[in-house]
Amino acid sequence: KYVKASEAATFKAQNGGSVDIWENSTGGLWSVRFLKSTLISVPMALQANRLVAALVPTDWDPQRYGIPDDVTKKADIVTCFALVATVKALVRSGITDPYELYQCFHISEVSNTTGSGQGGSRSLQNIFKNSFLDKSLKSDVF
Repeated sequence: KYVKASEAATFKAQNGGSVDIWENSTGGLWSVRFLKSTLISVPMALQANRLVAALVPTDWDPQRYGIPDDVTKKADIVTCFALVATVKALVRSGITDPYELYQCFHISEVSNTTGSGQGGSRSLQNIFKNSFLDKSLKSDVF
């Protein structure tokens, strides 16, 4: 996509040496190329009018999706839900073997994060309630 000269200048001003801009031969339109390790901030498109963005369904079972019992006992349910959502997104985009992505980029160059400001509620319960009752703690809470 080509942009106006003013937009290209704004990208350059905001990102300095991390951005290349040049005028195209298409009549006053410019191209912008973000160089390696450029930080890109994407503004939120919608205003949030809810305090809870999503909930894991009460009867949701991660083992139904092939997550082993030993993993579900160690990890918070939200972590398992995020794992299943990631796999579904990859499969729906046509990627059935995530390792094929390594042919396009090095794993150290890409990251993704899912979380909340306070962590999974079941993990919090595990930390406070179970430690108070001298029960064992899951390994993912510390």
